[in-house]
Amino acid sequence: MKQQGFVISDKVQISKEGSCNEFGVVAIEDIEEDHLLFTVPREAILWQENCAIKKQIKKDEHMLKTMGGPWVPLVITILYEYFNPNSYWRPYLDLFPNYSTLDHPMFWERDTLSSEAGGTGVEELVKRDVDKMRKDYDNAALPFMKKHSKLFRVLESLEFHMYKKIVAFIMAYSFTDDRNDSNGDCDDECNTNAPMMVPLADVLNHITEHNARVVYKEDCLEMRSICNIKKHEEIFNTYGRLSNLELLHLYGFVQPFPLNTDDTVQVSLDIVLREFKEWARDKEKTGCSLDAKILYLKSFGVEKDDNVLKIGFEGLVDFEVLRTILKVLFDESFDAKEDYEDCYEDITYDTLRNLPSEWMEVIHRSTVAKSKQFPRSLLEDEEMINRTSSLSSRQKQVLYLRYGQQMLLHKFIKSVSECLESSRFS
Repeated sequence: MKQQGFVISDKVQISKEGSCNEFGVVAIEDIEEDHLLFTVPREAILWQENCAIKKQIKKDEHMLKTMGGPWVPLVITILYEYFNPNSYWRPYLDLFPNYSTLDHPMFWERDTLSSEAGGTGVEELVKRDVDKMRKDYDNAALPFMKKHSKLFRVLESLEFHMYKKIVAFIMAYSFTDDRNDSNGDCDDECNTNAPMMVPLADVLNHITEHNARVVYKEDCLEMRSICNIKKHEEIFNTYGRLSNLELLHLYGFVQPFPLNTDDTVQVSLDIVLREFKEWARDKEKTGCSLDAKILYLKSFGVEKDDNVLKIGFEGLVDFEVLRTILKVLFDESFDAKEDYEDCYEDITYDTLRNLPSEWMEVIHRSTVAKSKQFPRSLLEDEEMINRTSSLSSRQKQVLYLRYGQQMLLHKFIKSVSECLESSRFS
């Protein structure tokens, strides 16, 4: 690696021992804050601008972007390099033989998704992504490879399943350059947001309370410590502030409750609308047609299957969206010309009681309805948590996901119930 321009600190090593995963980076000496752990030169990064077929990709860039997604150029790049025995990245790509270790939910059996992950949102994300992959493959990747068939002699034996594996590989290990033009005038040509594969950096595992971060520079990527790290401790990067649902979907793992403080449980607009209608009927409320209100919300890009009620460790997250929805739903003199959008900070458990009681009633009904979507009760999941040794890896991951969501939901439902009870006596 040093021959290729990598600079690696003498205080770290790649190791199986001491890592929470198959591999990781571990401190072999005490490390101080802002220590340079390693440097990856730009020429060692695998992406569309740095591969053997970059001219062909550049020539067909417009087609690839308009007919496929932003990851298609990198998928094509890896497909070419993976099947090229003389690839510059051969040593790197050989670390992932046939991508057999990838176990994203997109590779799970449908029965497992529906019976084990019901209510968590995994099944819906998998369906959405696989449908999108299929379109990208048929409309962009396959036409490109057919056009350049001399470069892709493996095309005859290539199947969509292999394309899915490459996408999963990118999902699990890629980086996105977060440098932004200071004037905000960076155009599409700069490609700073294109995904890229960064050897060595992708060995670091993720936890919410990470101790290292990547720094993007013009000629290299640096990995630096953000705090003191003791000898024998694993060095963790962050993949972002991601819920367990996002971690499982993108990377194939979750953090058991309560380790992931960025975890959330989400309720769709469809549930909120259904419970609002039931509430309005029970209260004998009348007003503008709900159809007109739904049409109004759609004009702002809010669809029925969108998750609009998000609960985190501190309370309601991204509340401005739900606030707008509730303002529209509860306005008995609704006017589509009125501006219902409103900036509003998140609602914590301390400020939950400040919401209108009618809003809390619908929120309470919606969260209770959400709790009934899980295949097992919280009590049953608690019992399973105590005997995980008999579970498969997939069963463990989805159990941790489900249990975390149910715990967040249980605490929230209890708090809303107490607020409603208190309001009745005030």
